[in-house]
Amino acid sequence: KYYYKLSAQQGNTNAFINLGNLYFNNNNGNNKKYLKAKEIFVLAAKQKNSVALLNLGVMYENGFGVQKDYLIAKHYYELAAKKGNSDGFYNIGFLYENGLNVEKSVIKALNYYDLAAMNHNTNALFRLGYLNSTGDLFEINLNKVCQRWLISSTRDCLKGCGW
Repeated sequence: KYYYKLSAQQGNTNAFINLGNLYFNNNNGNNKKYLKAKEIFVLAAKQKNSVALLNLGVMYENGFGVQKDYLIAKHYYELAAKKGNSDGFYNIGFLYENGLNVEKSVIKALNYYDLAAMNHNTNALFRLGYLNSTGDLFEINLNKVCQRWLISSTRDCLKGCGW
């Protein structure tokens, strides 16, 4: 923590993120640590750090140290997405796919998943493959399904190999 704090004091937003993650991930159900994580993420978010914005969205979506609020979560996801964070796009898609305090819309979800996928988000590629395979919305396009899942699994495999 000491070195992250020193680096953060010099304006390194990645140090803020790592410091916030230490509190967030090692809280053992301690709400005070969630609140400390939130405080740190807010400092990085003020500097427009997309990961901080995303993390704040996750906290509000899941009620980690704050009251669960999907609208505030969506707001932070939108800010993260505007900064190019693919998980921001993905999480907005998830909100629409599941109708979490927004009108349920698989079409909007697909659009956000597409935006995330264009930024190499393998979870979005997987959701696109799944949603294109159900046939609920449109005729199943096996070519498109296989293409999405192949891209998704190849990227995950390459990440796992350290490429």
